[in-house]
Amino acid sequence: MPFFAAVEVLCLTEATAQWDLAIFKNFALGGTQKLQLRAEAFNFINHPNLSGPETDITNPNFGRSRNKDGNRRDIQLALRYMF
Repeated sequence: MPFFAAVEVLCLTEATAQWDLAIFKNFALGGTQKLQLRAEAFNFINHPNLSGPETDITNPNFGRSRNKDGNRRDIQLALRYMF
């Protein structure tokens, strides 16, 4: 009877890093009226999150991470009027 050994490959990948930042400043206009200036940055450190490594042992890129997840740095500015 042939002997078969099962090999389990454990692929450890980096944790996903998504840092978001929001800052705002309120300006009183008188009475109950306010003006708010907001700045928001998504993935503001622009950290590339790589996909997991290639797990197909017949692929020449076995063990390599070749793709990014597509997250990019987005920045938005807003002016908000509250009454």
